[in-house]
Amino acid sequence: MNNERFQQAEGLTLRVEKTADLAALVGSGSFDGRHLPEPLDDFLDDAYHHKSTSGSIGELFSLFRSNDPEEDGDAEELAYQIMKRDLLGVVLKVATPVKSFYQPETMNCSYSWGHYHTAWVYGHTYEDAWSEAMQWAKKSAQEDKVKSLKEKAKKKGGAK
Repeated sequence: MNNERFQQAEGLTLRVEKTADLAALVGSGSFDGRHLPEPLDDFLDDAYHHKSTSGSIGELFSLFRSNDPEEDGDAEELAYQIMKRDLLGVVLKVATPVKSFYQPETMNCSYSWGHYHTAWVYGHTYEDAWSEAMQWAKKSAQEDKVKSLKEKAKKKGGAK
C-alpha cells in the first residue's frame, strides 16, 4: 500500500502538505475556545477564499465559515456540527507543481516546486482522501496542459 502510494505520488508529482484527522481532533477535545488546532486554522483561512467548492470539502468550507470560532468564540459548536454531519474523516492539503508542457500533445513537461497548486481534499478515510487528491492532481495537470496548448497556439499564431 505504501509503495503504491509512493508510485502514485511520484507519477503525479503530488505531495501532502497538511493532514487533519477530524475524528481524532473532535474526539480529543481539540476544538476549544476561540482557536482551532493546527492545521485547521489554515483550513479556515482557505475556506474564505474557496467559496464555490463542491462536495464534502465544500460543505466543510461552508461549515467553517458559518461557525468561525475566531468570530463567535465557540469552536465546540463547530465540532458539534462536524459530528452531526458525519464529517469525521480526514482532510488533506495537497500540492502539485505548475507544469509547463513543452510538447502538449504528449505528457512531456517541466516543472519546479517554486510554483505550485494547492487544494484541500476530504475523505472518510485516508485512502478516500488520497484518492480525491490523485483526481485533483490529474485535473490540475490537464488544466496546465490546456494552458500550455493555448500558449503554444498563441505563439505560433503571433509568429506569422
